[in-house]
Amino acid sequence: MSETTKKRGFIERFQTAIEKGANKLPPPFILFFYLFMITAVLSMILSLLGVALVNPSNGETVTPNNFFSVDGIHWLLANMVKNFTGYASLGVVITMTIGMGMLEQTGMVSALLKKLMGVLPDSAMVFGCAVIAICGNIFSDSSGYIIPPLIAMLFASYGKNPIAGFSVGMLGTSGGWSANLFPAGTDALLMGITNTVLDGELGAGVLNVDLVCNYFFTFVSTFLLAIVITLFDKYIMEPHLGPYVPGKGKGGNAVVLTADITDTERKGLRAAGLTALAYIALVGVGIWSGVLRNAETGSILNSPFLSGIVPILFGLFFTSGLAFAKSTGNVKSGKDISDRCMAQVRSMTTFVTMVFVIGQFSALFSWTKIGTILSIAGANALDKLGFTGMPMIVIFIIIVACINFLVGSSSTKWAILGPIFIPMMLQLGYHPGFVQMAYRIGDSCTNACSPMSAVLFMCLTMAQEQYDKDCQLGTILSNNIMGALIMLVVWIVFFVIWNLIGLPVGPGVTVHLPAGIL
Repeated sequence: MSETTKKRGFIERFQTAIEKGANKLPPPFILFFYLFMITAVLSMILSLLGVALVNPSNGETVTPNNFFSVDGIHWLLANMVKNFTGYASLGVVITMTIGMGMLEQTGMVSALLKKLMGVLPDSAMVFGCAVIAICGNIFSDSSGYIIPPLIAMLFASYGKNPIAGFSVGMLGTSGGWSANLFPAGTDALLMGITNTVLDGELGAGVLNVDLVCNYFFTFVSTFLLAIVITLFDKYIMEPHLGPYVPGKGKGGNAVVLTADITDTERKGLRAAGLTALAYIALVGVGIWSGVLRNAETGSILNSPFLSGIVPILFGLFFTSGLAFAKSTGNVKSGKDISDRCMAQVRSMTTFVTMVFVIGQFSALFSWTKIGTILSIAGANALDKLGFTGMPMIVIFIIIVACINFLVGSSSTKWAILGPIFIPMMLQLGYHPGFVQMAYRIGDSCTNACSPMSAVLFMCLTMAQEQYDKDCQLGTILSNNIMGALIMLVVWIVFFVIWNLIGLPVGPGVTVHLPAGIL
């Protein structure tokens, strides 16, 4: 047996073990009920032990809130409904599902994919999807709810396993969160936190990072991670999943192409394309005129355009789909429009039910402050290890990746970890922009397999409804865990090599501080 075969055999056995283990977990609804109760009991134990840690971001002492107390009972009674209806993912998913209903249920998605298959070769499809998914984070969290289902449709149309498509989309949008070809909102959020720490440590304006302080590295990382995802899909994920068998979804409505595009479909796509161009032009006018820009800075960052990307995309999908349907005769009345949208939403009832208990768990985890305590404890543990140099940087990235499983917000974690690690690494001569980039690597990859992510369970629901009713949580989770681990290892190695060579991670940002700063 060759060395390559042995390695593949080990990887396959490891992934199968993850899948079997995850499939033994209870159904997601029950799983999150258990997680809720574990968090509640843990909050009581930590409270009784008198755990208290100082938050370096504001100097306040953080103590856990005990769920099994009068305050805990009052919190649950006052917030149970809000935890469900206010869960951010719920509104995003339902809104985009209605918009996608006008594309998918009218046949526009099928026609568009047929057209795309005529110009995009199979060899380039996965890489292109990975790049688009990674760059999708410029639209913040909403990309995770839009891009993976579209990639799954594309996979099915190419005869590839759509379950792999979901994972490619999640590994790109979530796992590649800190890579992009363009500066994104995350750059601005982290920059603000880093500069606040630097002003307090060195004095106002002595040393600051800017929006593009990590741009060189994140730009190149986009292509690196896209290559990793493409190779992972080809050599590990799809061989593990096996060939796709159409028609196994609960709804039996998977998009699979069996014929060339028809003249009627071409006519519909022309109408949809013209409508989309007009809509995009209107949005462009809004950006150019300043209506959709940040009122204070005039920038696209932190603007109504980016914060309102979900309703903007909803409008694009709905109007384009309606134009296609009208042109092809698939919609003849208002009732037809309503039926198309409702048909798509019906497939999401399982997800809506899961969101109820996911929302309760997420809210309790936040209210008990366990996430904040874990972040501070992890930072303090690394501080006491006594590592220096690149080994310390690597351990720092791994600890952030572990914390990221349970604390999803990038800015929240950096607000806690930044005030600890920026001053510590300043004394060791490291540039804060370099430290920020190291943090962002750990903050990205494990997003794709975090139980805090509703995207994972949305994709599971869609996979069961549209492609394979027997698909279980372990099927998708094993792909995402394996892919995330490979991405994390490759990204860390690439980061180490990048800095050993002495390349800047961004304009004017090298590994070490400029002379004379300290």
